[in-house]
Amino acid sequence: MRRLLIALLVLVFLVIGVAVLAPALIPTDMIRARTETAAQEALGRDVTLEGNIRLQVLPRLQVRAEDARIANAEGFGDEPFAQMQEMRVSVSLIPLLQRQIEIEEFILVDPVIRLQSNARGNNWTFGNNTEAVAQATPDEGFVRQPGALPFEASFGDVRIENGAVTLDDGQQIRRFDALNLTIDLPSVDQAVSLRGSFEADGRPMNFNAELGSLRGFFEGRETPFSTTLNGPLADLTLEGRFLESTELAFDGDMDVTLP
Repeated sequence: MRRLLIALLVLVFLVIGVAVLAPALIPTDMIRARTETAAQEALGRDVTLEGNIRLQVLPRLQVRAEDARIANAEGFGDEPFAQMQEMRVSVSLIPLLQRQIEIEEFILVDPVIRLQSNARGNNWTFGNNTEAVAQATPDEGFVRQPGALPFEASFGDVRIENGAVTLDDGQQIRRFDALNLTIDLPSVDQAVSLRGSFEADGRPMNFNAELGSLRGFFEGRETPFSTTLNGPLADLTLEGRFLESTELAFDGDMDVTLP
């Protein structure tokens, strides 16, 4: 028994040692290629990681990538759909081995996101082919349906730091700067809350929002929702619920105060 215990301890230390040394043993180019490929397969867009990449295995699986870019959809120009100075993603290792996703950290630093729409559709509909974007015309709307989130997941530290978002509908361009966003999502079946701030036309705004259930929302169930927006542009409060529907049917009360 004593020898068995010693053998098990040696095995544990060997596994830990390999996990600690793995980031130094795995070539950076291999990590870069695998990360880009996985992201491209998930998004259906070209993803490039131009800067440094760091991998950490213990005590959690973490990837840190600098100068990350997501390509735009076809027909929406050459500028990236999104680019960021740094992206950090951390996943709990033990639950991952049990096929459960527990994202401890998802942080985008200095991201720039360009949202565009035109007669063909929009550039924020992701898929593995051009038809997915071309068919996502504004007239079709957003479809909520059972089975839309067929997985279990929880999120810890989810943040956007100092982001910028542009909205271009082909007629005018609006830009929002200094975007800071924090998301609390203990699970896809529990309430998700958002809080943050941004600047519009140089004027600071603060916002808070809460959705009763992310899975319930995407699967078309009745889902409570509330949000507040405060600042020089307006003070807005919205309280109500998304109705049981395949579309975005909402019932509630809104109060708006303009300067």
